[in-house]
Amino acid sequence: YRWGRSGDLPVVGDWDGDGTQTVGVVRPDAARDSNRFLLRNGDGSVLDFWYGRHGDRLLVGDWNGDGTWTPAAVRNGVWSLRNSNSSGGADTTVTFGRAGDRYLAGDWDGDGDFTPGVHRAGTFWLRNSAGSGPSELKVRFGRTTDHGYVGDWNGNGTWTPAAVRAGVWSMRNSNSTGAADTTVVVVKFD
Repeated sequence: YRWGRSGDLPVVGDWDGDGTQTVGVVRPDAARDSNRFLLRNGDGSVLDFWYGRHGDRLLVGDWNGDGTWTPAAVRNGVWSLRNSNSSGGADTTVTFGRAGDRYLAGDWDGDGDFTPGVHRAGTFWLRNSAGSGPSELKVRFGRTTDHGYVGDWNGNGTWTPAAVRAGVWSMRNSNSTGAADTTVVVVKFD
């Protein structure tokens, strides 16, 4: 089905804690210097709220382990985490990463809480807590020019790295340096 309009940023998450991920969009608004979140719950209702500033890097995750995914706005390594899907200020602020990093969010240790991570030149830097400080996990995976992504590739509750190059996804099932556990080739059909 169609959801959103041109210029919206797509997001996916469990907005109501029912265990099912559904779609949403974020609509940046320069005039308001904010971002409008429109998140579709499994029952068809829509959460509509404003969060972050225009130009922030936006992520979603379960920051407090309650089963509900909520927004994060990241600007120059400062993460502003919100624990509800409503307008308001950050519930937690974390300093992690630097400008130019690819900001990532995931559950690196399988405890149910999402925490910050970054991808920089073939290395994933991951924290297991929502506190400021250095990375607790450093995973070298892929080449320096690969695009870094994360996900729970094997369904065990722990999010791990993927390196994407020329339509080939190479995925690890652990947060350790090593060879890919799974490789998927994406073929485009016209």
